[in-house]
Amino acid sequence: EGTRKETGEDNDAKQHPEMSLPERMVLFVSTRDHFPRKVELYSSKQQTPQGERKQTLTVSVRLMRVKLNEGLKPDTFDYKVPPGAEVHELPAGDAR
Repeated sequence: EGTRKETGEDNDAKQHPEMSLPERMVLFVSTRDHFPRKVELYSSKQQTPQGERKQTLTVSVRLMRVKLNEGLKPDTFDYKVPPGAEVHELPAGDAR
């Protein structure tokens, strides 16, 4: 299921380039059962005659039922956070 959220005027992103969203970002998250879930974030800008106005963020979460030896690469389970990456821990009640 996807969730869409408008981030408002694109002027903020122009004034603060660090706020600009990438076109596509893929994350792997781990939940209570320690199996990875694929999370895809999509960003699209809506064109208007006056220029770019709105930016839409679409979050797609695909939950997979996975069994060991089902073709996942071993490094999927030995993932190491790259240096400089920002990690946000979710409260236990949010992990599904």
